[in-house]
Amino acid sequence: MFLDIKKTLIILTLLLSIPHTGVSAGDPHTFPEPNLLEEKTFSHLPQNLSYPKAIEEEVRHWLGTDEFTLGSEILYQLKDVLLYADILDVFNGLLGYSNMKGLTYYSERDKGIRTLIDDSYRVSSPEDRAPIADLQLGELISETSIFVQQQMRDFGKVLWEIQYRYDGEYLFVYLTNFEPIYYGIFKIIDAAQFSVMLTAVPVKNDIIIYQIGTVKSVGLQFLTNLGFGATLEESFYHRMIALKAVYAGTQIK
Repeated sequence: MFLDIKKTLIILTLLLSIPHTGVSAGDPHTFPEPNLLEEKTFSHLPQNLSYPKAIEEEVRHWLGTDEFTLGSEILYQLKDVLLYADILDVFNGLLGYSNMKGLTYYSERDKGIRTLIDDSYRVSSPEDRAPIADLQLGELISETSIFVQQQMRDFGKVLWEIQYRYDGEYLFVYLTNFEPIYYGIFKIIDAAQFSVMLTAVPVKNDIIIYQIGTVKSVGLQFLTNLGFGATLEESFYHRMIALKAVYAGTQIK
């Protein structure tokens, strides 16, 4: 049971911020299949991370010097997407969290495909959680933030605060849990202790996506100390299947 919770957290750190909706530019196209370049999990910050050199300072600043229970990173390529889309389209894609409703993954616990996210929608604020439409921009802006509520397997309702920043060249997304995350009646992650940073880096006609996530949890640290960390490698396989499912059927109009 506890191992599946840990796998679910790994899946989420690498899925919550990926572009997962259609964009509008010219004739319809299918969103390009992500080309995986690098991936890893870690319980201590490795000497070599896979971020593009141009964003090294931003990544290191975001990571800081705090200890974390586990982390994960992924680097992948959306090939030739800029032939028929632009950075505004990518920006709007990253704002489309309603499209994560129904996301599935392979559960080791149940030995089968299960729904990871039963519902996903933007809300106005922590005080007003009625579903509202995804934010979609008509022009590039330097920064904005939204709240997203998701009904998630094992964890119930989770409220995320997501900040976006565009510096004129690169697009940065920062996601964190606004409230504690519970497994049943047990609090396993305090507020603001589950964080993800994503960067979209244009390279010629491609978009390079770099995403890194960390989780701080005393409960998960205890499990790691007991030797359960060896299951993380297998979780990557199931996470990648879930990642590709996000793109299935998505169109760029």
